[in-house]
Amino acid sequence: MRYLLVLFFLSVMNALSAQNIQVNKLNLCQENDTLLLIDTIIHTKPVLSRTWNFGDGETQVTGVNFTNHIYRTNGSFIPSLTITYADLTTSNHTTTGLINVYPNPTAQFTVDFKKSCPNVELKFDQFSSSSNGFITNFILDLGDGTIDSLFNNTKSYAYSFAGIYDVTMKVIDMRGCVAIATEQIDIRNYLPFRIFNETNYCRDSLVKIKNVSLDIENTTNWKWTIIDGNDRFTNFNRDLDFTWTNFGVQQVYLEGTNVYRCKRQDTFDIFIDSTALLQFNMPVDTTICFGDKLNLVISGGNNIFLDPNTSFFQQVNSNTFLLEPRSSYLYKFYNNNSYCLRSEKSLLVRVQPKIEFSLSADPESIIFGGNSNLKINSKSVLDSVLWNATEQISCRKCDSTIVSPNQTTTYIATVYQSLSNKVCQAQDTLTVTVLESCEREKIQLPNAFLPGQNKNDVFYVKSSRLRDIIEFQVYDRWGNAVFSRQNIPPNDKNYGWNGKIQNDADELPSGMYIYSITAKCDNNENIIFKGEVNLIR
Repeated sequence: MRYLLVLFFLSVMNALSAQNIQVNKLNLCQENDTLLLIDTIIHTKPVLSRTWNFGDGETQVTGVNFTNHIYRTNGSFIPSLTITYADLTTSNHTTTGLINVYPNPTAQFTVDFKKSCPNVELKFDQFSSSSNGFITNFILDLGDGTIDSLFNNTKSYAYSFAGIYDVTMKVIDMRGCVAIATEQIDIRNYLPFRIFNETNYCRDSLVKIKNVSLDIENTTNWKWTIIDGNDRFTNFNRDLDFTWTNFGVQQVYLEGTNVYRCKRQDTFDIFIDSTALLQFNMPVDTTICFGDKLNLVISGGNNIFLDPNTSFFQQVNSNTFLLEPRSSYLYKFYNNNSYCLRSEKSLLVRVQPKIEFSLSADPESIIFGGNSNLKINSKSVLDSVLWNATEQISCRKCDSTIVSPNQTTTYIATVYQSLSNKVCQAQDTLTVTVLESCEREKIQLPNAFLPGQNKNDVFYVKSSRLRDIIEFQVYDRWGNAVFSRQNIPPNDKNYGWNGKIQNDADELPSGMYIYSITAKCDNNENIIFKGEVNLIR
């Protein structure tokens, strides 16, 4: 490997030596470049040793035909070689040309603050020089991966993150000689703020805030910015004394600057209490209708509550209450601020009595084309009423009205009552069923009756849909007519069968009897229906 290295340097050597001592270069930079010397003499007898003299007072003895040397001083030097053969004879040789060793440039730069914080701009200035001529390259490595190869005289730079950074500046002069200078930069995160509240806070009283932030001894300047409502104030003391004229959450900004020009800023929310002047979003004497709810919003306080025994309410948030009294009720609200005097305010909610009423229809079911009488029944004195129907109704604003719906219809009645200048209302619904024709199922006939009893002692027709009964006949099981009537009214037991032959002869025995009825409906339609009825004695 060593001989391969020698052959490599032989290929690049400056062949200026006639004495067969070859060197790799004639111009070197002090302490930076390495001079390689090679003995290329053809020897006729064995070589015992070689003594190299580099011309700067240093020598070296080797057993091989090459060596290298770094000059620690600058100047011009003539290296020489003394060869000692095996027979102890010697020969001396020198290089033809001078070896010129040039001094390195001086690398020097400064930074205005070696300790600082992230995002604070630092200033770098260089004062490098060279005795060999001008410097051609200035390369500044800032230690965080940023390299400025065009750095000349000054540069401003801010580190993004905290850390220890080794900054290196490399200068190269016109002869290629290099010098390097380094500085260490300490970038730190400023320690956090911390404040201590010495007193409780109440509006219009002096508030003392003690600043016990860490690393406070290195902070040279403090700046407080105080927000009081819409006003802004500034204070430059380390601790803060201030009197707020507004209550609630107020903001305080604290800014500190240390000796390294690092700034830290933070915002604190200061809670300022007050002797509350409670204000309602409604009169203190308010009337509502039964079943209504009040959404009460209270301003002027920040710790509002009710007496623990209070009923009929729900607290939505700190200053909003949903009131649901079922009768007149006096609510008492308190603002028990921790650091201020307690205040109170009352709200009287008068509740109008519930409007009691009902609806009725006579009849509730009608044949298409028929009428029904709707009626509002109430023990209360009503100011007005209103039916929702607009057609087939005789009076929309009457407590009794006649309707003639074409189809089954649900009617809504709204009633109004005014007390203490408060108009309340209530609603109810009623459905009138409209049948297209007479239906047997809607005609009421018993399947048995008991003559001589107090109830169900007469067999007769019940129906709100029949106008009259054209013919009503009853037969025994042998087909003999035992009862017969024509053109009689429905729903009247005086026209029914009492269990006797034609209602005035002998009593008939218990058993099943057959009936046949022909009737006329409200719509003039005739209907015939037959069946059996059980006579029980």
